[in-house]
Amino acid sequence: MKLNRQFQDQHMEQQSANWVLKQQLERDICLLYHQLANYSYIMGDLYYGDVFALAYWDHLQLPAIDDADRDFIRDGCLVMILAMASECIDGTGSYLRPHVPQCRAKLERLSTADSDADKLIGIVRRASTSLSMRHLNRLTSLKHVFGSTSATFAATSFSKLMTSGTMRTSQAEAKGRPTSH
Repeated sequence: MKLNRQFQDQHMEQQSANWVLKQQLERDICLLYHQLANYSYIMGDLYYGDVFALAYWDHLQLPAIDDADRDFIRDGCLVMILAMASECIDGTGSYLRPHVPQCRAKLERLSTADSDADKLIGIVRRASTSLSMRHLNRLTSLKHVFGSTSATFAATSFSKLMTSGTMRTSQAEAKGRPTSH
């Protein structure tokens, strides 16, 4: 597999994809969707920093991967950030709080041609803005809105994943089988 990646990197004019990072992100997003499937809202009480340890706001626009994978990772990272914000909103944790300025900067530069993704981006932007403003009364009222809207989006994204080739490709790559990129 390493030889195949080196060959691809030498013959591609565009920036090379980080396939290990891509698989780590897909793994985390699938685990997040699996854990959230038991709830009707975005639950923030997860193991941030331990199990979910990446800076997901830095991977909202992963380069050199196909559009379907890029959309899946972007949407999954947005739901992950929203779950992290929910953790701060409900008071059970603070993993995201020191990273809010970097997260907000990445979110401000993010735009898509997908209206559903733009809605999710708007929700995550409002959550990050609210966290930086530290208005506890407003945060409490926003939790209900974010939870129902995002749970629906997460279910739709997971459904898209299951019908696309992303899951099959990730499983083949995890087993060391060659796949086309």
